Amino acid sequence: MMHTGDPREAFEAYCTAYGYDVRDWGGYPTLRSIRELRATTVAFQLADQGTIPLHQARYRLACLRGHHGPRPWAWTTIA
Repeated sequence: MMHTGDPREAFEAYCTAYGYDVRDWGGYPTLRSIRELRATTVAFQLADQGTIPLHQARYRLACLRGHHGPRPWAWTTIA
């Protein structure tokens, strides 16, 4: 099922169809943090390929360090 429009509405529709919101699971914060760390390290692996990956790598690290407020952060694609 393809959903267009508000991403929050799309996620709510997904949770309804799936029958569960994974964010309610006690282990979710740990997995979210691991995923964010991985996305940051990937950005650093690509940082020598241009200014966008370098900017994203630095920005993501600053987010993880708490310099850009609470989630969600405005991370963009690298490639």
